[in-house]
Amino acid sequence: MSGDLSGSKAGAAKLRKLVSKKRYDELEVAWTEAVENDSIEPADLLSVLDRVVQGGRLELAESLLWFLLTAHAERTGPEDGLRVARSAVATLPESQVLREELASLYQAARAGVPHIKTLIEMTISRHEVPLAAAVARMEKYVALQPDGYVFDTDRQEPGRVVGFDAGTQALEVSFADGPRSYEASSVAKLEALEADDFRALSVFEPEKLKQLAQDDPGELVTRSLRAFGPRLTFQRLKARLAGIIPAGSWTQWWATAKPQLRRTPWVDMSDKAQPAFALRSQPIAHEDILRAQFNSAGSSEEKLVNVLEHLNEVDRGAEASADLLAFFGKRLDQFADEWRGKEPAAALGAVALGSEIAKRASGAAPASHREAGPLLPSGAELADLMRPIVNEDLARVILAFICRELPSRWPEVFVAVMPGCPPGGCDLIAEELSANGRVEGLRAAVAAILARPGRNAGGLAWLWRTTCAGGFAVALGEVDRVAVALGLFSAASILGRGASRSRADRRHLLPQVRSAISFRDYEPLRDVLKDADEDRARRIRDFIGRHTGLSDNACHRVHEILRRTHPDLFAEHVDPWLEDVIYTTEAGLKKRQAELSRLVKVKLAEASKAVGAAAALGDLSENAEWTAAKEECNYIATRATRMQEEIKKARVITPGAAGAETVTVGSSVRARDLSTDVVGTMTFLGPWDADHDHNIYSYRAKLGLAFMGKRPGDRVSLSTDGGEYTWEIIEIRPGI
Repeated sequence: MSGDLSGSKAGAAKLRKLVSKKRYDELEVAWTEAVENDSIEPADLLSVLDRVVQGGRLELAESLLWFLLTAHAERTGPEDGLRVARSAVATLPESQVLREELASLYQAARAGVPHIKTLIEMTISRHEVPLAAAVARMEKYVALQPDGYVFDTDRQEPGRVVGFDAGTQALEVSFADGPRSYEASSVAKLEALEADDFRALSVFEPEKLKQLAQDDPGELVTRSLRAFGPRLTFQRLKARLAGIIPAGSWTQWWATAKPQLRRTPWVDMSDKAQPAFALRSQPIAHEDILRAQFNSAGSSEEKLVNVLEHLNEVDRGAEASADLLAFFGKRLDQFADEWRGKEPAAALGAVALGSEIAKRASGAAPASHREAGPLLPSGAELADLMRPIVNEDLARVILAFICRELPSRWPEVFVAVMPGCPPGGCDLIAEELSANGRVEGLRAAVAAILARPGRNAGGLAWLWRTTCAGGFAVALGEVDRVAVALGLFSAASILGRGASRSRADRRHLLPQVRSAISFRDYEPLRDVLKDADEDRARRIRDFIGRHTGLSDNACHRVHEILRRTHPDLFAEHVDPWLEDVIYTTEAGLKKRQAELSRLVKVKLAEASKAVGAAAALGDLSENAEWTAAKEECNYIATRATRMQEEIKKARVITPGAAGAETVTVGSSVRARDLSTDVVGTMTFLGPWDADHDHNIYSYRAKLGLAFMGKRPGDRVSLSTDGGEYTWEIIEIRPGI
């Protein structure tokens, strides 16, 4: 699809709203319209399915996915349909419906792959293999086609694919010492190599490398470093090229190659008579390459960072090119106009870097001078000014420019933008505010960081490291470090489940939060948890119990710290909402049983009748009606089986169990919404009892889980796409 991205996001948002309100009948109708709407991207539709799955409606999610894949493949072709189906594996990793659709789509999209049916049977159709692993294995088989190069990671040897033997179900690969067969269990040892891989060409096509040695010595050395580097001594490189450049020709070849290698962007060569070689992580080339890097940068921040890195190199002694600096100055001047309004931080960065260029090369400054004040957004938008900026050095340049250009206003700007800054920016702001006696402003910024941990994750990571190190003691000495730790775990949870900001932001912020939690090998966290009360320690335990956003190792380390500092939290007890049962009322159970009865006695019977009627139409191999009826029958039967398994797990809520002193399954809770001061009542029953119109919620839903285990007087927080909500519990009583 090539629809409008904002329209796609808006369309998906409407569907998510229906999911959040559990208006599933309306969702099915709206889903059909959305799938047929070219402006809504499949990726956004899959994000809606995530919500449906999170709500426990797996059968509905499978039904919606089936319609999406079928319609998408019909409209755009099986290749695109397969792409969407592969993306859906993360959402429904155990779906039989998805497995069947993948098999069908691979059959259609990879029809030209030899023995495709056998490959599907060996991978996608094997139910004992997890779906994600099956898809990965299938992709490997598809990638390893005849005449393609591979690398056996056990033998450390390149080979060339001969073909797939359907009889033995093995991949045949030739090596320098002969052929070798790889069955399904061993094909994972093979890695596909590029067609120009040095190792493969040296064995199977050495003439290509010999020609490259004459035409482009720099490329030859680059490939050898990629294969055997990233560092090689002169003698090791000579040995690697022995089969390409005969010993008697080496001196002549080297005399020609040496000056060319000095201009090779990817190769770093020392100045010794027998130099050492290293593969650079980024090319260092001429002015035209630097210009190309700037022009091809995908975002405003990437462009600004490119300029900043070059200025830093000049400061470290690299030769400054007046022409290149003039080019940067002119382009920044143009972008300052383009970004103004829609990207105010980038516009400020362009002007700030323009002024830095002027310091280094006369005549290279932007054509027109701009003041910082008019570029700043006003009102509440000022707080979001620095959120798009990830690079800490760039953040410092922008903030220093604001400080220099707005001598009377910068303190209020710094306080407003600090929560959304990356850690390096927070450090500069704290230094300036402290040095200028603005301690109260710094405290206000810290309070704003703590108020919204998921949104201010970068500032939170800075605050934890700084307070643990004893920094800015006058302003931060009274900061509640247990609250900061709780904020970090909350931020990790929000970022880990994708409930905050863009994927690109999470890619930068989540590692910062993880690194802060493990700061100094968890020693500061250990000290803080010693002083944490039981309730806040329990909340951290609950966070790591869900593993959201944290690695298994991090969860294990924090778990062990909690065991030592709060052993009572780990007494043998399983809270009702964590048991592997489904609590429900008698009425909810009967309702679910009635749904199952209707599904089996009515819908399944109707579907079976449709199968028989379609079969009577003739040849089943070309009978689309029979195929569709059979698929519908299988879908209903699968759904009925799952409902039967759920009902087996049902346990009726008793008034005695619901009468606990803390919120539990069956509790009715009076609570005050702290944002509106409105008092309301919420009852938490089973998923089959939920009735939002009467304030009855499933204890398994996010809202229910947030309240479970809390006591009167406790505060309950919940982060959603619509914002963050906080309630104070007033009273708990049985809800049945």
